[in-house]
Amino acid sequence: MVPYLVSFYDGKLAKSFFNNDPDKLVKDFIDNLFIKKYNNKLVYMHNFTGFDGFFLIRYLVNLTSIKPLIHNGEFISIECIKDGIKLIFRDSYKHLLASLDKLSKSFGVENKGIFPYYFTDLDYKGEFPNYKYFDPNKVSIEEYNKALEESGNKTSTGGWNFEKEAIKYCEQDCRSLHQVISKYNELFFSNFNFNIHKYPTLPSLAFANYRTNFMPSENFYPIPQINDKIYKDIKLSYTGGATEMYIPVVPQGVKIHAYDINSLYPSVMLNNDFPIGNPTYFEGNILKISPKAFGFFYCKITAPKDLKHPILQIHYKTKNGIRTLSPLGEFEGVFFSQELYNAEKFGYNFEILWGYTFKKANIFKEYITNLYQLRLEYPKTAPMNFIAKIHLNSLYGRFGMKDLFEDIVIFVCKAGKKMIINYMKIIILY
Repeated sequence: MVPYLVSFYDGKLAKSFFNNDPDKLVKDFIDNLFIKKYNNKLVYMHNFTGFDGFFLIRYLVNLTSIKPLIHNGEFISIECIKDGIKLIFRDSYKHLLASLDKLSKSFGVENKGIFPYYFTDLDYKGEFPNYKYFDPNKVSIEEYNKALEESGNKTSTGGWNFEKEAIKYCEQDCRSLHQVISKYNELFFSNFNFNIHKYPTLPSLAFANYRTNFMPSENFYPIPQINDKIYKDIKLSYTGGATEMYIPVVPQGVKIHAYDINSLYPSVMLNNDFPIGNPTYFEGNILKISPKAFGFFYCKITAPKDLKHPILQIHYKTKNGIRTLSPLGEFEGVFFSQELYNAEKFGYNFEILWGYTFKKANIFKEYITNLYQLRLEYPKTAPMNFIAKIHLNSLYGRFGMKDLFEDIVIFVCKAGKKMIINYMKIIILY
């Protein structure tokens, strides 16, 4: 894939750069963006991490001084300086987890049109392109016919012009994204007094909102910040959810019921206690001292061999990498106490060897209640309903985030080769 068009919009002015020479194209774009007017501004691209960034990074590295923020192998933001002008590139998809088309409709802003993604003649001028050049997953035949009728096939005035239509489409995308982000910030600030632009991702914003507006202040036992060995031990109990789909064989003529769970993570956060206070390490069977001990325990497990759907999970190292398993028979691992107590109902037996106990409290009730009430107050088509939904589902994972962050530096080609030569002995290739 080779870029031929770049557009940006600053709230008042839209600019576009169209060229079949990608080097000149991106250089012109960067030269027009890194000006005094935009110093210290944020530049949002929707799906920057998953698409646009692949094209842009190579040019930013060569034309600017960059400082990336990377987590789990993905760009969170990139700070760039050129001729004393600093810009910060961010991925709006890290905040708003939906396509731009869906966001535009949800937020009630100018919507993007349609464009023939599979049409590659940059110099084309003529009749409206055939439907085969449009993505059928994004453009219905009804939408195509409507656009065809609106175009009027005015071949006498030059007809459909690829360059003009591409620029029109791309600039509309930029305007739509600008309006969505602006409206998102206004709505979130009016409800929670937070400027979204201070936070590069949705989980970081949800976490800041929780800590400021909803974390229990009267609690005698604070929420602990776990690190080092304790973190590594407890992290062993985090294996992810089971997502298997069991498809039943349905007799002919018989109806079955299929169910979806409404707000599963928020409901768990609302109705359960979570660890608070400093952890206490122990060895041996803690249940002999405290029959309802709350915490994370390393256990020897015995699962019923005839259990159809086992529920306790472990991570297991195979030649093809780490796999999540729900074993039968005997195995060992770290498990959350409440999972163990629940597993007993299904015939599991366990012997506790060591672990950590905590105090416990319901720490998310106010946060979940407030946001869910917003969902009830607004129809599903309202942007505030969408905002409340994504924030309900984005806080929990932030508490299980790794405490170790890599220090990553991006080099231009020559400097990178020099680094490899100088440090080759300590570079391990996987």
